[in-house]
Amino acid sequence: MLFHFDGDELPEEMQTPRSWAEVRKSIQELELPEGQFFVVRYVRRLNVNGKEQTDEAGWPVEWELEPRDALLGVLMLSVADAAGIAAIKNGWEGEATVVGPHSLRAYSMLSGDVVRRTLDGNSVVYLNSNPAAKAQGLAQDSVVQIHVASFPANAPIEDAFAINRVSFATPTKSCSDELNVETTDTEKTDAELKKPFNLFTVVDGHWAPHCGAALAQILPVFIQDTINDPNPSFYTPVSAAPSITPVSKSGSELPSKLSSAFIHCDASLLSYPFSLLPDNFFDLTNDQVKLFFDNNKELKDQVSSALLPAVTGACALSALVRDDELVLANTGDCRAVLGTEGDDGVIRAVELTRDHNGANASEVSRLQSEHPAAEKDTVIFVNRGDTSRTKRVLGGLMPTRSFGDAKYKWPVDVSDKVDVIDPRIKKAIPMQKDCKTPPYITAAPEISEHKLSSKDRFFVLATDGLYDQLSSNEVVDVVSSLLATRTSKDALVFPPWISAQDSAKLPSHLKPTSVNTLVDSSGKLLEASNAAHVAGGVNLATSLVRAALVGGDHGRLKRTNSAGRMTVLEEAELRAGLEPGEARSIRDDITCIVVVLKGSA
Repeated sequence: MLFHFDGDELPEEMQTPRSWAEVRKSIQELELPEGQFFVVRYVRRLNVNGKEQTDEAGWPVEWELEPRDALLGVLMLSVADAAGIAAIKNGWEGEATVVGPHSLRAYSMLSGDVVRRTLDGNSVVYLNSNPAAKAQGLAQDSVVQIHVASFPANAPIEDAFAINRVSFATPTKSCSDELNVETTDTEKTDAELKKPFNLFTVVDGHWAPHCGAALAQILPVFIQDTINDPNPSFYTPVSAAPSITPVSKSGSELPSKLSSAFIHCDASLLSYPFSLLPDNFFDLTNDQVKLFFDNNKELKDQVSSALLPAVTGACALSALVRDDELVLANTGDCRAVLGTEGDDGVIRAVELTRDHNGANASEVSRLQSEHPAAEKDTVIFVNRGDTSRTKRVLGGLMPTRSFGDAKYKWPVDVSDKVDVIDPRIKKAIPMQKDCKTPPYITAAPEISEHKLSSKDRFFVLATDGLYDQLSSNEVVDVVSSLLATRTSKDALVFPPWISAQDSAKLPSHLKPTSVNTLVDSSGKLLEASNAAHVAGGVNLATSLVRAALVGGDHGRLKRTNSAGRMTVLEEAELRAGLEPGEARSIRDDITCIVVVLKGSA
């Protein structure tokens, strides 16, 4: 990065209201090294033809945008395309005047080789239909292959994932290095119940990576333990949120067990830091708390580390699969999508989960019903000036269900004491001013069940970074088109919604590539020759990430360049090339798991 100015620190000439042409000329006069471009990230107010624009509520239009939309109001100049200065129009007509740009940055673009190495280095395919796996009793009738990929926008990445095998009377085998859970329950005698489940989990952290990283490790343990014993001894009996009781359509006990595992896992995250404290801690005044930790530096460091997974947050989606059973537990805005073949032979998308956020009317109603009527307008609302019109819990948090996020769950006096323990937490995650009757957030999952059929080809679990860029239909179109390449003689157009001309022009690092890492279900690295057995011949999850970087109609950036709307190739270069940390301005971390089912073998 060359430099970074914020707000009033901008050069004086950049703070004065000026026309687009004047701003363009100023930026063009700056010397721009190879591989760099400048971005005016957003403006405070946009005037058109001298008239102040207002939204439907009468507020002035202010660019207080979501991270993925932060470049909706940009001026961009690239050395490679000196004419490619993107100026926001957003539907307005006439000459626009910028008033008070908020920040001016210079970004470095990653090379194609770096992007390719990052994508391929964060991807793996688990081949579940090989003789070695079958000999160990690990193969499942329905699951054939497991494709995994992730790509960071944050630095470090806040997403995580885990792939495990949940069993009853035999040790659980992990088919990844994420976690290796081993438990034994000799009291189980029913042969069907002893058959192991595949367990897939994707985690989307926020605020920082601490909660998400912890969750990927411990949530599978809670699920394993709950399935074997509904009252394990290490559970902490803390009510972190109102109870939401799942109802099973099949009469199975799995929904209630999964729900219990999620709730108790969250309770453990929230409670563990206080297990390190003296019994009389909550009787101390804030001044006494400060004095206590000033005299106990080592304990303060331990407690601060334990607090990080509690005060940061994460959404999680887990799927249990055994034969034709598919049971999902979703907390937050990760999403599961099934690709199933219709009578006409076309593979279509079926959403298996619902996003838990302010766009979900039932979630908004639930939140409002759980708090006094006087808080109806403050429990979840749109912040003043938020042009995306996104409803947030207490005006701060987008998901309405999550793990961690203790500032939305702990009693106010507990949060106050935590801020005294470590003032850095108060600065990074301040208490929302409307927090009066916590908890406002629950980790209780929404359970969905699906009976797999021969028509079901695959399902995808992914964090919202994928669905910010691609619709559920586009996700299924990508996977199904790649699966079809094994039998089709037609040239692959990738992604399928762009023109063949644009597809041919995509840089090689954004095109599907052959499988890089291939392992069997026990985690053993397989020879590259086994890649011939992989569905589509590519890592389907990495291909989905590449398609998201290219962008679908769902996630197009609403910007223009000198010739009009930015091209597909320009957008792809921008999404893929920004370094982690800076990339969060226009997209989120992306993590996805594609589970190929027997019907596609």
